[in-house]
Amino acid sequence: MICPNCDGRARRSHHRGLLELAFKSISAYKPYRCADCGWRGWATHIKPVNRKEIVKSVIFWCAALIIALAIGVYAVVDLRSTLNPQPAPAVSK
Repeated sequence: MICPNCDGRARRSHHRGLLELAFKSISAYKPYRCADCGWRGWATHIKPVNRKEIVKSVIFWCAALIIALAIGVYAVVDLRSTLNPQPAPAVSK
């Protein structure tokens, strides 16, 4: 790819963090960096979009989100039961 800043050669760049990983997994845009001027940006890659890979990525990230939410809900429920213990039932004679 040609750098839009200096017309040098821009190469693919590694993602920075989970947000960029998720974005590049589900979109046609990929990060690029120019070695000459230091420009870093997003552009579409030249290869055609592989729909199966996009669907797999979307399913993966949705499943990860559901699992994270389930763990969070479980932690909150467990914490509430720890902080507010139920009183023992009264025993009548």
